[in-house]
Amino acid sequence: MFSFLKSHTELSQPLAPPTSRHHLVRATAAEVTPLRLGPTQLDFEDLVEFERVENQYSTLGVQFWGAIAIRPSNPIFVPSSGCLVLMPSTFQAGIQAQFCRPVAIVQALVSGTRPVTLTALDSNGVVLERVSIGSYRYLWADGQAELAPLPQQPLQLQTPGIASILFESDAPFTLDNFFFSQP
Repeated sequence: MFSFLKSHTELSQPLAPPTSRHHLVRATAAEVTPLRLGPTQLDFEDLVEFERVENQYSTLGVQFWGAIAIRPSNPIFVPSSGCLVLMPSTFQAGIQAQFCRPVAIVQALVSGTRPVTLTALDSNGVVLERVSIGSYRYLWADGQAELAPLPQQPLQLQTPGIASILFESDAPFTLDNFFFSQP
């Protein structure tokens, strides 16, 4: 279903395992480092607005398809941290991510006016697990001038052997603070 543009050996050099199993890597696309083995969290603040997100994090073990970095102009989509979030780059398309090595945990903060679904797939494209968050409706109160921001909701899957994932919805949504961890 998904294919890497480069093999694992082209993306990384041998390295020692992390000193702590709970070591968290705070990553930026500007880093030129070997593939890391520990938990990784991406906040996307190192990207440029309207940048297509694809191979920027491949040295950290993940590649994206169908994502663009944006600074939300709609006041209901407020980032949880910083200014930038990911959004699907085309209407009614999702954001896909493929991992260089299988992971066991994937999590992100998402906001949407319609349900957002996270699907985990194994290396053969077989669905391992699927989870969704609900949607929010806003009712205008008399004299209300603005809509309240949508809540950032955690969407998480925890299952061994996750090779790729897909975030999808029938309406625009944002994704922030993407986290993954290998077993």
